[in-house]
Amino acid sequence: MRVAVNLVMVDVTVKTKAGQILEDLKKEDFELREDGAAQKVEIFRRDELPLNVALVLDLSDSIEPFLGPLRDAANTALGALKTEDEVALFTFSTEAELRVPFTRDKKQLAEQIDAFQVGGATNINDGIFVPAKYLLNAPNRGRRVIILISDDVATYSGGQGTHDIITELIASDAVL
Repeated sequence: MRVAVNLVMVDVTVKTKAGQILEDLKKEDFELREDGAAQKVEIFRRDELPLNVALVLDLSDSIEPFLGPLRDAANTALGALKTEDEVALFTFSTEAELRVPFTRDKKQLAEQIDAFQVGGATNINDGIFVPAKYLLNAPNRGRRVIILISDDVATYSGGQGTHDIITELIASDAVL
């Protein structure tokens, strides 16, 4: 499929080696290329929209040796969010499940994450599809993001195919 596009939105976060966000960047500080050809940056702005985050954690058997790092990664992701950002917590193994609907209470989420146990197959397809569907049906109060933490060792295909997952992601306007 080919379509003519007049404007493409590119979200960017620029950090120093120490992890600090650079805040005083200007349009001239960026060079944008498409297939090697320089493109003009038409609009440049800094948005501080809240995020609607679906935090998705793999709790399948294959993640057991990595459960500590998974918990650390999930808590690091929570710690990087702003107070106005909302997070819904999902887990998946053989089935994908919403554990906590949208909340700003990052402490409640961290407590749940620290108590999770592993078990079951790795159904990464539903692990993406179910949160995308949730975001599609949730009120849009900011940018939609799915953060997936997994070892990516799929052992069960679940009920959704790649086409369905992509369709749901696009419809939900979420970044994975």
